[in-house]
Amino acid sequence: MSSPRGGQRTGVARILSPVFSLFSAFAVLLIASTAAAADIAGEILDPSGHAIPRAFVRIVTDSGTELSAGFADETGRFVLTGTTPCQIDVSLSGFSPATIPCPAGNVTPVVVTLALAPVREAVIVSATRTDAPL
Repeated sequence: MSSPRGGQRTGVARILSPVFSLFSAFAVLLIASTAAAADIAGEILDPSGHAIPRAFVRIVTDSGTELSAGFADETGRFVLTGTTPCQIDVSLSGFSPATIPCPAGNVTPVVVTLALAPVREAVIVSATRTDAPL
């Protein structure tokens, strides 16, 4: 039975060394590509710059999967958890919905401005005959 000499590896070590190196490289790539969850903070404003309270805010992935949702507070501010890449969807009755991309990095707060929804009216006129008393 011979023992390994300076720098020589045994049969098991020779086999496991490339496997360990491959596993280590895969683990590093997996950790680097995994998006970490982070708080996304922002405020909702109307076109004149005033806060919009109680707007519904959703954080969704680019494929549309909801990550978190909630309402802006009384000052129009919100804090939700999401991962990048993602989108912020904001809606409130009387305003047009808005969608913006989540910020990359540590950009806070995000400002979302909601435009006023267009006013839609419908007038229906129908002809009916009524007899008016004389």
